[in-house]
Amino acid sequence: TENPSITTNISCVDRPIVHGILLSSLFSSIFGTLVPGSIYRSQTLQFQSSVHVDVPVIGRVTVIKLKEIRPRRHIGGGVLCDCETKVFKYSATTDDDDDNDEREKEIVCVMGEAQVWLPGATIAVDE
Repeated sequence: TENPSITTNISCVDRPIVHGILLSSLFSSIFGTLVPGSIYRSQTLQFQSSVHVDVPVIGRVTVIKLKEIRPRRHIGGGVLCDCETKVFKYSATTDDDDDNDEREKEIVCVMGEAQVWLPGATIAVDE
């Protein structure tokens, strides 16, 4: 039987759209490449804007909090790193002051927060 409360309009999609989870896999790649040995603990995601196939995107991770943890019986010490995560695409916008001036506008496609564990790491304090 068909659920009458769910409707779809496939005709509004003119080109294939990249799945949001595929976009969010950029964060794992960023952590794994830039911080080898890091272990993903959690991730929240909000999908803000669709991305069509062949549209370039940029993944950005911003550290918002570091917390040093001591070794425990079942887990080693290290640093917990809380991060803001975003995937952007760009669109050209025209500046109202000058008809010929085009600028690129960042459009957030995926946003959220992640926590990674950096085993054995410590926080250096500047003196």
